[in-house]
Amino acid sequence: MPVSAAVPWVPRQRNHDGEVVSLLRELINDRREEKDRRREEEERRRKEEQSRIDKEEERKRLEEEEARQAEKEARITRIINSKMEELDRQHQARTEEENRKIWKEIERVVGEPSRSKHGKEPAMEEGENRMLSQQKIEGSPPSLPAQGKARITEPAWRGHLSSLVADLLLMEIDNVQRTQDTQFGIIRHPSSSKGRVDENTTPGGNRFSARLAGMFASVAGNAARRRSRSVSPARRAVVDEPLGFNRVIPGKKAAVASSGKDGRKKYFEDLKKELLTKTKYQLKSLCKADKIKYYNKKQASADLAEIRSRDAYGDDSDDEGLDNITSDTQEENPS
Repeated sequence: MPVSAAVPWVPRQRNHDGEVVSLLRELINDRREEKDRRREEEERRRKEEQSRIDKEEERKRLEEEEARQAEKEARITRIINSKMEELDRQHQARTEEENRKIWKEIERVVGEPSRSKHGKEPAMEEGENRMLSQQKIEGSPPSLPAQGKARITEPAWRGHLSSLVADLLLMEIDNVQRTQDTQFGIIRHPSSSKGRVDENTTPGGNRFSARLAGMFASVAGNAARRRSRSVSPARRAVVDEPLGFNRVIPGKKAAVASSGKDGRKKYFEDLKKELLTKTKYQLKSLCKADKIKYYNKKQASADLAEIRSRDAYGDDSDDEGLDNITSDTQEENPS
C-alpha cells in the first residue's frame, strides 16, 4: 500500500452570512423605529398646533359674542332711556297743563267780588277756605284723659261675665290654686293648739282665700276692665304663736320643736334639712316668693329656714349661727 504524501492541517473556513443578515436586520429595524418616532412626533406637534388654533378661534368667537352682547345691551339701554325721557316730558307737560287749569279756576273763583254764587252771603277768603276744608278732612281731635290713655267705657250689662272673661278668670284661679297648693305642701309654719290661723289670710289646700274671693267679685263687677297684670297668689300672713301640734297633718312632713333658744335652733336645723330635700326649682320658687336671691341649695335652705324661724320665734339677733348663715354657702357651686 503506497503511503500518501502528508498534507498540512489548516482551520476550516466558517460561513459568516448569518451574522451579516442579523446585522442588516437590526439596522433596518432601527431605521423603521426612528421613522415611527418621527411620525409620532410630527403627529403630536400637529395636534398641539390644531388645539392651539381651535382655542384661539374659540377665544376670538367669545370676544366677538361679548362685544355683540354689550353693544346690544347698550342699544337697549339707550332706547329705554330715550323712551323714559320722552314719558317724563309728556308727564311733566300734562302736569303743568293740569296745574295751569287748576290755578286758572282758582283765580277765576278768587278774583270775583266778595259775593257767593247767589249773591246773598259774602264769600270767604282763600285762607279760610283752605282751613275749613282741612278741618273737614281731619275732623275733631280725639279727647284724651289727663293720664294720656284712652278710657274704655263700661258696658251697660254690669254684674254679668262674658265667656272670654269667665275663661280668663278660671285660668287665673287655676294658676293661683296650683301655686298655693305647691307652697302649702312644701312648708308648714308651727302653730299652737290654742291659736288658730285666720281663714281670710291663709288659704287651705282646696279652698279659696278671702283675697281671691274679693278678686272674683271685682272682676265680676268690672268684666270689661283692662287687666294690666296677672293675679299673684296671696302671701300667707305670719301668726306669732307658740309652737304646738294642732296643725300636724298625717302624711306631711313638718319641723316641730319646743320653745326657747334650744327649740329655735332645733327647729332651724330640722327645717333646713327638710328644705335640702326639695328640688332646685321648688327652692327657687320659694326664694322668689320671699324675695331672696338663689345661689345654691344650701344657701337657699338656710335663708328660708332663718326666715321661718324668725317668723315662728320672733326676731332674736343674739342667737349665733342664724344671722350670718350665708357666709359659708356662697363658696359652694350652685346646684
